[in-house]
Amino acid sequence: LAIAVNVSQCSNTRCDQVLLLLSKLYRTYINLCITDHSLPLAEDKDESHPVTSIINSIEKRWEHADQDLFIMALFLNPLINANLINGCVLPPGFLMRIARWLYLCVFKLNISDAPVGLIGQIYEYQCRTGIFAPAAWPIQELKDSLKDEDGTCDSLRIWGLLDSENPLVQLAQLVLSFVPNSASVKHLFSSMGNTKSKRQTCLGVQKNRDMSFLKME
Repeated sequence: LAIAVNVSQCSNTRCDQVLLLLSKLYRTYINLCITDHSLPLAEDKDESHPVTSIINSIEKRWEHADQDLFIMALFLNPLINANLINGCVLPPGFLMRIARWLYLCVFKLNISDAPVGLIGQIYEYQCRTGIFAPAAWPIQELKDSLKDEDGTCDSLRIWGLLDSENPLVQLAQLVLSFVPNSASVKHLFSSMGNTKSKRQTCLGVQKNRDMSFLKME
């Protein structure tokens, strides 16, 4: 749990990472309830099991979360796509509806202003055809060539290689840029408080902003 808290509170944590983390925790504790029954013939969700409160907490957080955003962030991670999504529970048509609704919301458009080719692009992305075909967009090769020093690869870099005018690319870059925590904001306010203190009050707004930005980097 301590590792999960640290990961979810990073300044560059993405929604898909949080969803994967919650899923892993939920599955782990559910399996504990199944394999470590405190009562004979107990059900999967044994109320007397020590981890039941943790499971309830995870379910409560997911219930109050913006589920469409988290699901779409996972789907738009090119390293994952729909590989971890149960097609019987979330069929392609449902994912298309979520993507279209999110596009209208984040770009503040009316239904009539939705891009005509967005649905087709989502289908091509899921099936790895068209501009998303392996020959045109080799995910594994890009993952190896664009990885950071720690061995990880930012999915935004992979999307950045495609046409920025493409509606699905625009949606992916925006959705994968959301940070689902306030840790970075709190850190920024703390940093600005140290920069502009009672002893140092003559800094202008722009200079204070620039210095805080450098510290964040």
